[in-house]
Order: sequence, then C-alpha cells, then structure tokens
Amino acid sequence: MTSARSFTHALAARFAAGAADTALLCPDGEGGAAARTYAELDTRAGAVAAELRRRGRAGEPVLVSMDGGPHTVAALLGCLYAGAVAVPVPPPDLSRAAAERTAAIAAETDATVALTESAHAPELSRRLAAAGHSSVVCLAVDRLPGRGGGWQPPERSGADTALIQYTSGTTAGPRGVLVTHTNLMATMESLRSALGTDRTSRIGGWLPLHHDLGLIGQLLHPLWLGATAVLMPQRLFSTAPLSWLREVSRHGVTVTAAPTPPTPAASPMSPPTLSRISTSARWTSPSTPPNRCPP
Repeated sequence: MTSARSFTHALAARFAAGAADTALLCPDGEGGAAARTYAELDTRAGAVAAELRRRGRAGEPVLVSMDGGPHTVAALLGCLYAGAVAVPVPPPDLSRAAAERTAAIAAETDATVALTESAHAPELSRRLAAAGHSSVVCLAVDRLPGRGGGWQPPERSGADTALIQYTSGTTAGPRGVLVTHTNLMATMESLRSALGTDRTSRIGGWLPLHHDLGLIGQLLHPLWLGATAVLMPQRLFSTAPLSWLREVSRHGVTVTAAPTPPTPAASPMSPPTLSRISTSARWTSPSTPPNRCPP
C-alpha cells in the first residue's frame, strides 16, 4: 500500500481487488442494515466525481454536509475520485451552533459547492444564504445520475491536499488542518500496526464523519484495508448506549472507537444485561492505547 502515488490510488487498488466484497454496513438500530459492496460504492463515488469534474472542482474545497449513511460515503469518496478537497462539516439539521460552524468554514475555505442529500439541500441552502453564502451550490448526491465510462484515479501526488479536517472547536474556534495524501497513507499504516487490522476486520462505531476519528478511523481505514466499515447512527450513543453495544455485537464489529470516556451512560448496566451482549471488539480512543472490550 505504501507504494501508491496517492491515497486515492491506494483506494482504487483495494476497490478493484475486492469489488464484490462488503465495503459498508449502515445499521438502522432495529436489527437491519444497508449494505454496499466495493463495486457499488465505486459506482456512486464515480457519479459524484463526474459532477465535480464537470464543475471544475479538482484541487478545490468542497463542503460535505450529510448524515453519515451511504450517500455521505459516496460524497467523500467522490471528492477523492475527482481530485477535489473534501471538507466535512456537520449535517444541516443539527444545532444553530453547528450551522454557524458550517458558515464559518464556508467563508474560510471559500468553497463554492456543498454536497448534501435532497432531504437537506433546501435547509442547507437557506442557512448558507442567511450567513451570506448564497453563491454556494448545494448538490444532492442522491439525485445525481449514474456515471458512464471508465474511471481513472486523478493525477495527485502525496504532497497534494486530500481533505481539510476541522478541529472540534470546544476550547477555541475550529481550525482547519490540511491533510495530504501522504499524511493519510502514513496514518493508515500506523493504525494497522497499532490495531492489528486486516481485510477480515469489521471497523465501526457511532462517531460522525465530520469528526476526525469517525472519518479516518471508522471509514477511511477499513476501506483502505479492503475490510468492512460499520457506520452506526449517532443517536445510538446519544440516546441509548446499550443499543450501540448491541450493534457492535450484532454486526461482528472487531474494532471500535470513541472519545474518552467511551460510554459514561452505560456504566450502570447490570451484569445480566451485559451478559446478553456478546462482543470481542477491540476498543481504542484518541488518548488511550487499544484495549479489548470485556466479553
């Protein structure tokens, strides 16, 4: 993997090698899950890339404001496929503070395109216009037509910027970090070494994809490995931590991650309740080494 010219080239190799494998699972919290193969993700990402290339967005920042399901993954990959610079921001239906954060990022990056879904496009357009960014075009990823013809990775080098990751802004204003293709590939190797991950891994959790650990650890890392990413709804943690743990068990997640402490609301669970959840997932957090979740 380290011989790839860019992170996008590395992903293209994995996608081609495992086209029929399950790349993505998006549980609904009720026992079901939307699944996508690598070939299906490739097709949808290609549709996004075709539109971005048509709009001349190669090398330019593109906001990604979505909920975290399959369309969000297609949008993020589509930016990489097009050679654009993905800028993940909160979905438009969150708090007023999240909307202000998105507006500030739009101003700082001077982005002219935002990727979202048809259910959110009107509200995102309204909020951006209210903040003085009416020129930003909001594209509904779920309405883009399928792509035609073959796709080739864009000519990007390791030094090129792959995405701009903004800090949480909990102690100061959010700051954008330019993440290059070389940065991403080095991070992938470090994660594989630290966590012992491979193509058989199932990696996932509830963290949103505008969060660096959610984006890089729970989505891009498993796709880089050719493994399966399991992206759970954030509400599973915020409203029912036990449901989140059930999803880890139900979908065979082998590596999961969360900020420290990972489950403050889950600590009062009784032994009989925990005994009904079978999990051998490996846990990690930004500030602690990997640990195996107690069975």
